[in-house]
Amino acid sequence: FGCFIEISYLFLYIIYAPREAKISTLKLIVICNIGGLGLLILLVNLLVPKQHRVSTVGWVCAAYSLAVFASPLSVMRKVIKTKSVEYMPFLLSLSLTLNAVMWFFYGLLIKDKFIAMPNILGFLFGVAQMILYMMYQGSTKTDLPTENQLANKTDVNEVPIVAVELPDVRSDNVEGSARPMK
Repeated sequence: FGCFIEISYLFLYIIYAPREAKISTLKLIVICNIGGLGLLILLVNLLVPKQHRVSTVGWVCAAYSLAVFASPLSVMRKVIKTKSVEYMPFLLSLSLTLNAVMWFFYGLLIKDKFIAMPNILGFLFGVAQMILYMMYQGSTKTDLPTENQLANKTDVNEVPIVAVELPDVRSDNVEGSARPMK
């Protein structure tokens, strides 16, 4: 079911995405999904003895699972740096945490360490994300440049100037107006 949903998503994305994004996505699909999986199957069949193939594929899958759970670390770093949770939606963190818990218990029930072990780390990362979300939930700070950074990096000719027309007491224009100027 998960594969069907993902293939449907990719199919719709490829239909409606801009040309450059389509090409980039198709390259990644071919390289990672077809090339990577094909290479893994080939290497496991050629290099690993038959009695060790299941555990070898289990370790590879556990490594991929850990990589998926560790990927939000860069977002967590950005949340701490900017003190803003705009890059880390709470419901995504919650669903990843619940997913890790369910897969952990499934791995535990069938006594499969390759399923259970990575999901412990997934649970811990998910809880850490939700704690960060709670800590910075009301914060409004973003990663916009400070005035000093703008002054150091901005060319004076590139700064937009706004002229404000003040109300004329003698006319009907009592609110004034603003218009951009070059």
